Amino acid sequence: TNLDNTNLYSGLIGIAKNKDVLDIFAGTEGLLGVILEAELKLTRKIENKYGVLFFFQNEDGFNFCKKIKAYSNTNDISLVELEYFDNNSLEILRDYKEISTKLKMIPDIKTNYKNAVYIEIENDNLELLETTLFKVLEIFSKYGSDEDSWAGIGEDEIDKFNALRHSLPEAINVIVELNRKQCKSITKIAMDYKLDNNFDTLFSMYQSIKETGVHYAVFGHIYDNHLHVNLLPKDENEIKIANDIVEKIAKFVVKNGGCLAFENGVGKLKVNLIEKYLDKNILDNAKKLKHYLDPNNLFNYKNMLG
Repeated sequence: TNLDNTNLYSGLIGIAKNKDVLDIFAGTEGLLGVILEAELKLTRKIENKYGVLFFFQNEDGFNFCKKIKAYSNTNDISLVELEYFDNNSLEILRDYKEISTKLKMIPDIKTNYKNAVYIEIENDNLELLETTLFKVLEIFSKYGSDEDSWAGIGEDEIDKFNALRHSLPEAINVIVELNRKQCKSITKIAMDYKLDNNFDTLFSMYQSIKETGVHYAVFGHIYDNHLHVNLLPKDENEIKIANDIVEKIAKFVVKNGGCLAFENGVGKLKVNLIEKYLDKNILDNAKKLKHYLDPNNLFNYKNMLG
């Protein structure tokens, strides 16, 4: 069996060669069974943490991230998070703040900010942590000023940043529900593709979505070249445009060896996409494994391999 494109869907990695039993079950979204018991191992908590949210008055956020990644690749900076938020994401957060209790504690996001990047770093050695922070600030100085950033020290302040990050998907779900009231066929249309090769081009493709007129938001884990893209159509015509966008970008990701369902899984919404591009032999082998472990088809019914 050709296993070259098992990475199109990370949950099928369990059927690849030279994998142990754990690999078969890990990350398969409940396709093969359920967890009845788990042992939790705690790691030591690192006390020294900084969180900084940088704002950009132009499109420099992406280039700033590239600089941070390059610095991180050659220096141990204990980078915990590197998150990107595009202009539409910031607009959604501004609107959502009016109805969100958890966002009341967070300052208003200025309307002239076009995108933002959140960085979280930690280190037991406070001196090394501060050295890292100063280097990050030095890199940012080429794109903005001290007034264009929010900084927080310790768990309480970082919790505020987490509230902002977690509120964005909540706000997007609210928009989807409001749009569905006007058009019953609307569902969540999203991409969580991961692509290490040619990521700059993929990012440009995300930016070009604005030319279609469909509302959307781009945000997420830019450090590992994995962004979440939510398309927010308002009617039947925009649904078709949105699905065409998903298909077009999927082809590019597949061509460049990326992953079509990296973090949020497949469920019912991405089954057709995965089945279209995944090697038939790989899919058939995965179905055989599923039937062997679940002959009555009880797990993940009518989802991937269901």
